[in-house]
This record gives sequence, structure tokens and C-alpha cells, in this order.
Amino acid sequence: MKLTPCTRSLLAGLAMLVAVAGVGSLAKAAPILFDPDGTAPTNGTTQVGAFGFDTNNALAQASIAGGQIVPVGSTFQLYVQTRLSDLTPSPGGGSFTPAGLNGTAGGPAFELTLVGSVTEVVTSVSPGGGSATFATAAVQSAASFIRMFYHTGQISDNFTGANFATGTQILTATPSAALGSSGSFAVSVDAQGRPVAVGAFDSFDPTSSVPGLAYAGVTSVSGSGGANLGGVVTFADPNFFKTPGINQVRFDAFNNVPFTSTTPSQFFNNNTNAPVVAANRGAVNGVSGPDFQFQARTSLSFNAVPEPASYVMAGTSILAGLGLSCCRRRFKV
Repeated sequence: MKLTPCTRSLLAGLAMLVAVAGVGSLAKAAPILFDPDGTAPTNGTTQVGAFGFDTNNALAQASIAGGQIVPVGSTFQLYVQTRLSDLTPSPGGGSFTPAGLNGTAGGPAFELTLVGSVTEVVTSVSPGGGSATFATAAVQSAASFIRMFYHTGQISDNFTGANFATGTQILTATPSAALGSSGSFAVSVDAQGRPVAVGAFDSFDPTSSVPGLAYAGVTSVSGSGGANLGGVVTFADPNFFKTPGINQVRFDAFNNVPFTSTTPSQFFNNNTNAPVVAANRGAVNGVSGPDFQFQARTSLSFNAVPEPASYVMAGTSILAGLGLSCCRRRFKV
């Protein structure tokens, strides 16, 4: 079938509309307007480029089998829980801590906490299982989520996992493989390349403390890695997130073991916001399993793009303009 110039123009316009509406990859993060304590009067709105979180806890549930990382193609559930420690303004220099955040001077104490659960898939494993790479799975478990909470006081507890998912939920997002992801982790190995324990699992807490007593005798491999992943934002509280149209969130994390900078958590929060997911690491973290627990330092950034209605309006204008142009050419005397 021979296409007229008019038809070709309309098809080109339709292709442009489809391309615009189908944007799915994680765009470059952009600064957003954020008020750390919402309707409280202590802190005002700031243009923020990055959110920095405490060194805290992550758990790769069902990621260990037979003393090493599960095989390529296997999935595991990655849980994380932490609290905000600082914000990085944009444009600007170093980070700052909002007044009152985690009990700092200048205002009533409050916390901003983050909990997440992401289905990950193993993409490669070295011989012996000493290192592996992974990515966000295309199919997410019903247990998958990303959430942020605001609450007054200093009530989150690393050891028990309590109060990381309490108060006002200010952000909800769904992990998405379509936004791109990557991750890797490598541990100490023996001569055959197999992971081995090298020291105490918890070297942060005094041996006489409650966590110290609970983790006495538990050892761990030594290792480190990193990960990044994206999520589709489904809710952002406008009392906190002042920039409209925020619909993507990006995580960047550095992970390592053993625990030297924070207390290992016994429990993680599930999709009902309850700290009931037990950390089943066994006697040797990273070997005995079935879970693998590590401390994680996480940063967060956002992107705001036009709402779908804006795409439709823009696309309709494109097609209408091309159609009008064609009609003018067609009926020109």
C-alpha cells in the first residue's frame, strides 16, 4: 500500500506519542523540594538532591544453599530497614542534618525511616560461590514494597526491628526491573574458592550487652558489595514531598560484613509493617544460611516526570497539528 505524505506524517506523530508515553527506564535523578518534618514548623522546604541513610541492616532471605550463594536464575527476597541521617541540598555543598532529626538539636526529635523488600534474581556465581551478581527480578513477590515513614521521637530499634514501619507513611513505591538494576557481592574464600568464616558476626556491640550476648558464638564471612535499583512511586505525601509528579525512586547501597558499625537486627519488617521476618543466618553468616545478613549504607534519589495526562495532551496536540497540516495541504486550491 502506497503511503501518502499525509499518512506518513500521521504515523510518525503516532510513533512519537508511543515513544513519549512508553518511557520506562530510570531517568537521571533530579532535585526535589522536600520538607523533612511535614506540617511541623521546625524545618522548612529544601531543594534536595540526595537522601542519606544510616548504616543499618539488610537481609538476603533464602540466598544461601549448600554453603554458598544459590544458583544462577534463583530468586531471593532482599529486606532492608534504616533511618534517614542527612540530606544533600542541590545545588549545594555537603550534607546537613535537619533540626530534630534523630534527636539533634534545634527541634523536637523525629525520625524518617525506610523499609523495603525486593525480589532479586541471581545472574552469576563464581566457581565455589565466593562472589555473585544479581538484579531486580522481573516478577516481584507479593511481599515486595518500598516505604518511608515519619514519626516523632527516637523509637526505631535496630536489634528488634521495631518501629521502622510506624507513624505516618509518606512514600510508597513498587520495585521495578524495568527501571534497571545491578548488584554484586564478594566474600573471603578458602583455597577451593568456598566462603569461609573469618571472625565474629557482631563486633559492634560489647560482649556483655543484650545483642552481644545474643550473638555470642555467631561468626561471619567477610565481604563487601554494592547495588542499585529503582522503584515506581505510587504515593508521595505532599506535606513532605513538595515537588509534584514524583514517580521514580533510585536506591544506591554499599553492603558489607561482619557488623562493625551498627547492631545486627533479629527481625525485619514485612508487607504488613510488622517486624516478624526472622533473620535465619545460622551459626556462620554467609555460609550456614538459609539467609545472609549484612550492614548496608543506603542513599536515595528521586525523579519527577510529567503525569500520564500530560503525555496524552502532548500527543493529542502532536497528532491534531499534523492532521490539520495534512488537511490544509490536501484541500489547498
